[in-house]
Amino acid sequence: MILSGVEHDRIVALDVQGNAQRIITIPAAAEGRRGEYNGYMGHSQGRLHYINKEFNSHGCNQSYVLSIWVLQDYDRQEWLLKDTVSFLKLSGKKSCTGSMSDFSVVAIHQDCNVVFILQSLNRLIAYDMNRKEVSVIATFEHESRGARIAPYIPYFSESPALANKL
Repeated sequence: MILSGVEHDRIVALDVQGNAQRIITIPAAAEGRRGEYNGYMGHSQGRLHYINKEFNSHGCNQSYVLSIWVLQDYDRQEWLLKDTVSFLKLSGKKSCTGSMSDFSVVAIHQDCNVVFILQSLNRLIAYDMNRKEVSVIATFEHESRGARIAPYIPYFSESPALANKL
């Protein structure tokens, strides 16, 4: 089974022929949360993860966050909110400058609770959910506008977490 990209507020699970096998509602939409429904989808620790940029209208302080969700039960489409982190914490700033577009999730570690984020087009940062720490992985001399960061994704002939779910 192949998991397709997010289309509006749903994830489409496809078989190898490209036929839709299941449609999964993303967690932010299912709970009526306000955010961008073009989040990042990845696989970590044997489970599907969905990372979304969310916002509220209560001023600047803590108003923009990354919400990190894990699909706990594939059959019942039961999502669990694993963590949230403010853009202020990710940027290391004390005041609200910039916007949600300054951050782009590029990968989630396949074995650990670490999310990799491109910040302001020139810094690659890592957010460790266990330690609640942000660290700078790399700073690029030039903005990486238009460039793509392609994480290493191993090929598994069969995913044990999803193999029996079709």
